[in-house]
Amino acid sequence: MRGVYHGSTLLAVGHAVHEAAVEAAKPDGERETAYRARNLPFLVKRLAKRLSDLHPPHEAALLRRACSTAAKLPLGLLPDHLAALEATAVALEGGAAALPALATLAADDLEKLLSGGGDLVQPLLAGEGGKGGEGDEG
Repeated sequence: MRGVYHGSTLLAVGHAVHEAAVEAAKPDGERETAYRARNLPFLVKRLAKRLSDLHPPHEAALLRRACSTAAKLPLGLLPDHLAALEATAVALEGGAAALPALATLAADDLEKLLSGGGDLVQPLLAGEGGKGGEGDEG
């Protein structure tokens, strides 16, 4: 799957959150190595660092490039999905006040989410939540 996100932080973090939800349903010993309890702190730090380094205008361009590539695939993306990703790109270009909730997750929220804290998923999808992350060192 490397390279499939075209360098996008949000797509990579979204994938990690999705995979963590799938893996959280399994016993710890049967999970993919990165999602085992002992490795979760490392994953949280890695993803939090990646989110803290996010440069919104660059991320918007990466999202648009990923959409363009995916749209050319035989199965492609549904128009609703493309519209949602374009809206995210526009929000990223709108500055810090308009950042998507996933881009502003603090490390402790990210850890809860990756640990199977599904209560955080719905607010993220609805565009709510996130703590801004100021001062978090992940």
